[in-house]
Amino acid sequence: MTFKHVKFEDSVVMRSLEKLAKEKGLVKQEPITKTASQKVAPSANLTENVLNLCAGLRERGFHKAASDLESKYMALKHAQTLYETSSEKGEDLIDAAHPKGSHKLEDVDNEEALFETILDQHLKNIKMVEKEPTGKLASSKDILGAVKIVLAQDGPKFSEQQVTQWYISQTMAKIESGLQTARAGHAICYNAMKAGYVEQDRTIGSDLSDIGENVQKATNAMYTMRNGKDPSVEGINAMIEGINGAIGRLDAFSYEAPSQAMKNEAQAKFTRAIQILEEAKATVRSYQSQTDGHTTLPIGVIPPQAPASTIGSSYKASLKALRARYDTFIVREDWTKVPKNNQQKLIDWLGATKEMINKWNSYLDQHKDEEDLKAVKSELEAGVAEIKRRLDVYQNGVVNKAPQQTPGGAPSPGGTNNPNAVAQK
Repeated sequence: MTFKHVKFEDSVVMRSLEKLAKEKGLVKQEPITKTASQKVAPSANLTENVLNLCAGLRERGFHKAASDLESKYMALKHAQTLYETSSEKGEDLIDAAHPKGSHKLEDVDNEEALFETILDQHLKNIKMVEKEPTGKLASSKDILGAVKIVLAQDGPKFSEQQVTQWYISQTMAKIESGLQTARAGHAICYNAMKAGYVEQDRTIGSDLSDIGENVQKATNAMYTMRNGKDPSVEGINAMIEGINGAIGRLDAFSYEAPSQAMKNEAQAKFTRAIQILEEAKATVRSYQSQTDGHTTLPIGVIPPQAPASTIGSSYKASLKALRARYDTFIVREDWTKVPKNNQQKLIDWLGATKEMINKWNSYLDQHKDEEDLKAVKSELEAGVAEIKRRLDVYQNGVVNKAPQQTPGGAPSPGGTNNPNAVAQK
């Protein structure tokens, strides 16, 4: 015989007493009633809907599913607000530094007497960029003639040496453009790996290394053609095959919402790269099918054009150099050397500078008439000078003199070492 230690309420004696009490009516058993769970109508607020869903899951015992949903939704919200860590905008910063706006010297009737804030200067630049051209537009006859030249229809005859030279240089440039676009897609995958959405190496399944190997196949095929200076359908097909292989490995991305957004962006880059390579392949086939000794231009090849504007070319070169300098600052990430509460101001400072570069580049692309550009030469000079000044301020105040942290965590005071001063200039 064995004895078990049980609680009294679970014992045989307790069950007998409970049964006896029910039979004599000493206790009344409450009837079991079924109640429907309270339904909450969905609202227009996504956060409220997610929280209601998580609460409902917990009521039904699905605590782990509710916790996973909450953590992933919070990760999504964090990704959406990664570059909006403060409600303060650039306009607020400028207005705080210059509450009275642009300053004009009294009793001086001259445009140079007005000292504009960078916000007013920015609005003035936008107005200039949106100005409609006043030069003569090309006639429809000239446009039709240019199209015929591109399509090799009724086009002028060139020497075989000219056609071959233009064909090789322009086709290889297009092939390299397709590869650079594919590499941009691979860069997105690399950033996804750093964010934890893609694994670097794994035993089973796709990973970042698999995507990189396929992009490398496209790279190898391109270099084979470039070294031999011989664009070929076979080489371009090998590149396309490698890029398609990279697309086939995009299942390496996880299923979080930010991960899927990066996956779609990478796939768009790879798809665009294939489109560019298909255009280059059409040019190669057109060139190889010619039987006239290559004296007419194949599809997609045009004669080198003279610069549309000496002024435009000069300022485009200046903007290109400034953009290269900006890119150097972005890669260095010097704003990470300053206190976190000032980092966003410096990022916004660089972002506004990049926007100015893009605006002026866009303006020069749309306005190539020499007379138009002569009329706005002073504004062009001022725009380039302002971009250079902003980059100088950033370099002197952040790159060269990033503030050192004091033991208390506060930035060291003084001059351009203060990121607030840099951001407000």
